[in-house]
Amino acid sequence: MGSGSWGREGAYRAVNAVKCGAGNNKVWGVSFNQLDYGYRNWAAAVAGNLIIVLDVLEDTQIAVLDIYRDDDKDEEFFCVCWASNEDGEPLVCAAGANGVIRVVNVLSGDVYKTLVGHGGSVNDLRVHPRNRFWLLSGAKDESVRMWNLKSGVMIAIFGGDEGHRGDVLSVDFHVKLPEHDPQTGEELPVRPIIVSCGMDKTVRIWQFPEHLLPRVHEAQDWHLSPSKFKTINVKYTVSKERTLHTEFVDCVRWVGNLVMSKAGNGDEETARQERSTLPPNKILLWDPLELEEADTLGSRPREDSESKNPFDSAEIKRKTNVISEYEIPRSHHWFNKFSTDFCQRLVACGNDYGEVFVYDIHAYPPCRVAKCYNQSREAQSQCRQVALSYDGSTILSCHDNGQIWRWDKNER
Repeated sequence: MGSGSWGREGAYRAVNAVKCGAGNNKVWGVSFNQLDYGYRNWAAAVAGNLIIVLDVLEDTQIAVLDIYRDDDKDEEFFCVCWASNEDGEPLVCAAGANGVIRVVNVLSGDVYKTLVGHGGSVNDLRVHPRNRFWLLSGAKDESVRMWNLKSGVMIAIFGGDEGHRGDVLSVDFHVKLPEHDPQTGEELPVRPIIVSCGMDKTVRIWQFPEHLLPRVHEAQDWHLSPSKFKTINVKYTVSKERTLHTEFVDCVRWVGNLVMSKAGNGDEETARQERSTLPPNKILLWDPLELEEADTLGSRPREDSESKNPFDSAEIKRKTNVISEYEIPRSHHWFNKFSTDFCQRLVACGNDYGEVFVYDIHAYPPCRVAKCYNQSREAQSQCRQVALSYDGSTILSCHDNGQIWRWDKNER
């Protein structure tokens, strides 16, 4: 498929920037609200102990709607995402160095929930697009955890025998179309499928055994103390990929049934000193274990819960198929995360010098449709994350110098 109307290197231009907070706080994360079309122009960013809520206006302006300051002045938020409460009001979830997840109601400014359980800094947060009370977190304690935002319950911990052997840096939910009972026509419960990656240079896919699904949905209506809920321990992965990347895998996302992942150099000093000789970072789009096979395996309960892995590698023999590679020039550092638009037509990622590169995911061979760069010296700072708007017409990039830059698609 061709690149269509996006096939131009000058497709975006820098139109505005905002400074987040005082001092030299790095802006580690930025996210558009892609969950609620009515709030699609709202974005959130995190810097130091601040959560900054932005309105990305149509006239190239960026308005600061609100700033939440955490009570702990030493907190440093690393990640941010959007959710909504039972009344449909927008929530912002943020977490970082302290391992505590703050969930803030954007309209009231109040803390909606505080989620405690991780034993180390939290590096990524993701909400399920169809089940918006489901929150995923990945952390330094080598675990992935799933929460219910409505009840505050920690539903499950993914880790243990087949878990990560290093910090978890990124997580994501797989999204399937609704399935219905062939006899009653009722919509069947969603069975979470999760992908995670981290400092152990692996990408892992997890799935709930089918017999535990009622517990997942029981958490939604839990009225007792969250501490009284018996958290599910998921020790085994459906699939583990350890050959694609040779550095820290710092970002992973589902694109349909495919996985998109990226790695960065784990040695920051080496990355700084040897930029001219190190190969640039790449985003890979690849085909993991067939999800139909994962469904079949995941439905079998374990016979020996302590020693037998139902997803033993002898049962699953496959070769990872890399479909596309998207090179990010002059990019070597880790903790530099990419983003897609809502329909997953485009993927964007920044580099060490504040530039942003955009690719058409549907094009083959891979087609770079934009290189976003700014002549302003203050804009040439390490990018940590980018966020694409709902329709891909605007990009926000956040940087080590405390700035967020806005890039708008050029009109023809």
